[in-house]
Amino acid sequence: VLGVFGVLGVFGVVGLKTVYEDTLKTMNPGDTYVAFGSIGQAFGTLSGYLDQYVKRRVKKNISFRGIAPTDDMAISFAHEDKHKLREIRLVPQDKFPFTNEIDIYGDKVAILSFQDQIGLIIESKQIADTQKAIFELAWIGAKHAK
Repeated sequence: VLGVFGVLGVFGVVGLKTVYEDTLKTMNPGDTYVAFGSIGQAFGTLSGYLDQYVKRRVKKNISFRGIAPTDDMAISFAHEDKHKLREIRLVPQDKFPFTNEIDIYGDKVAILSFQDQIGLIIESKQIADTQKAIFELAWIGAKHAK
């Protein structure tokens, strides 16, 4: 349940899963959400769960665009983009060493730390709109990052 200010803090692996479940509850078929983050860290912490989550996201016809640091796992994920309703742009890990994840969906922004096992969901149209604009700027830059 969101607090008075539209903020929900969650802890542990169950809490991190709660954030992902909220994307499925919030988004409608045909919607797209965006994120910055480390694929390796996310799947390192929640591998079995995230495999099932992606299947459910695809079944619900929710697409995804993400920016991730280049590593072996991210490269292999990028090859599966089309049939998993996603597009991932990879950026140099040495210049952009993302250690947490930021998801932007609907009027919400979620911040996840896999190492600390902390998740935070902020529900605010103003904050979500600004974060979407920042993502779009980074998306353009990620296309040219080598």
